[in-house]
Amino acid sequence: MVKLSDHSTLPTGTKESTLLVFNRLAALKRMDQDEALLDLYLVSFVKGNEARLAEVNCALDQGNAAGLELAAHNLKGGAAMAGAERVSELASRLELMGQNGDFAEARTVFAELALEMDNFLAHLSRLDVI
Repeated sequence: MVKLSDHSTLPTGTKESTLLVFNRLAALKRMDQDEALLDLYLVSFVKGNEARLAEVNCALDQGNAAGLELAAHNLKGGAAMAGAERVSELASRLELMGQNGDFAEARTVFAELALEMDNFLAHLSRLDVI
């Protein structure tokens, strides 16, 4: 079992920056305090990362509002379970854009989401989770 850092913060300035890159305590709570289960979930989440981002990107490429809403919703939930608060928040914004059929800022938000996912993965890597 890997002992993970409780959490990590980023510079302040935006709503997302008040959220954690990785909130181990919140993720552990969602896993009923089972650290082994959290470790397994994180490995699974990381393995599915590329596919989830590709689904969001595909919906954006096709201008598919319903597809964006669904793909972003799935990513939002998975990220929340993993304790990736910033990723989850950005996915939530994309989900809302899909609901509203609003693609004006979607590419920018997706780029931010991809960057935050990279930050999350790098953080997990530094903790020897992945």
